[in-house]
Amino acid sequence: MRNHIKNFDTVVHNARRLTKSAKIFGIPIISTKQVSFGEVVKELSKEHFDNVKVFEKSQFSMMEDPVFDYLKSLKK
Repeated sequence: MRNHIKNFDTVVHNARRLTKSAKIFGIPIISTKQVSFGEVVKELSKEHFDNVKVFEKSQFSMMEDPVFDYLKSLKK
């Protein structure tokens, strides 16, 4: 994955900050993973992804029907 993302270390750093902040403020976190790329990178540890809803996707966009339906179900 590192080879596919420009400024990978910065992206991971910012993802960690965002997940930590979301947990503090009680904001639900969702994640998508591209089926062809495999698992979420190890640099985003389980600590950052506890209670995170992860959706597999086959398109570039994350807004596939299961994600859209889940977001609607949150009613926030």
